[in-house]
Amino acid sequence: MLKKINELEAAINLSFSQLQHHAYYLHGILVHDGGAESGHYYAFVYDRHRNLWLRFNDHKVTVEDETIVFKEARGGSGNSCAYGLIYVNQRIADEIAQSSL
Repeated sequence: MLKKINELEAAINLSFSQLQHHAYYLHGILVHDGGAESGHYYAFVYDRHRNLWLRFNDHKVTVEDETIVFKEARGGSGNSCAYGLIYVNQRIADEIAQSSL
């Protein structure tokens, strides 16, 4: 049993060490505001071309200050907290940005 645990731990460590060589950008944050019984969902998406965060809340899209984005994602505003983070591979994001110039 201990041998199997050590093998699994070695495999996890190897996988993690390989992931450290790939840079990712935080692209989006999915947020839930409310309790376990009810609430409201909205999202923040980073616009890399304009270097700003956008708040997608129902039918309304607004520019949001980065300090507010991370405050709400950490649960610093009422009952809100991030429940999902979306990352994009840095190399792929940079290639897309170059091709759209």
